[in-house]
Amino acid sequence: MMEKQTAAQNNTGFVLMEFLIYLFLFGLIFAGLFGGIFAAMETMGKNDARVMARHEGEFLLAKIEREKDIASFDAPGGVLALAGDRLNNSQTFVSDFEISLFSENLARASFVLTAKDRGGREFSQKFMTIYRLPQ
Repeated sequence: MMEKQTAAQNNTGFVLMEFLIYLFLFGLIFAGLFGGIFAAMETMGKNDARVMARHEGEFLLAKIEREKDIASFDAPGGVLALAGDRLNNSQTFVSDFEISLFSENLARASFVLTAKDRGGREFSQKFMTIYRLPQ
């Protein structure tokens, strides 16, 4: 009877040590898991801004290439406008907008488009096209 009681008392300390070890390992696993999830979410935000900038830039280039009157474009305060109508969305800003005329009815349009991700970081990309003016 005494032997069983002594074995039970010795076992209690061992269970406590096991519990602390398992708790520590469990904490390490969750710390790594949460760190990985946070890194993935941050990367997704950056990619969202890049994708949005690329799509918006391609849309603006297509609008520019379809317009006959290049003098109707204006880019005041980061907004690309065509005859007073805003073309880019409110989450993007246009800078360094330029349209140049070449011989043989060719024009070159270029601009820098800046988009912000969820964290407020900016991503900029330069867009340029050479196109024939519509007749």
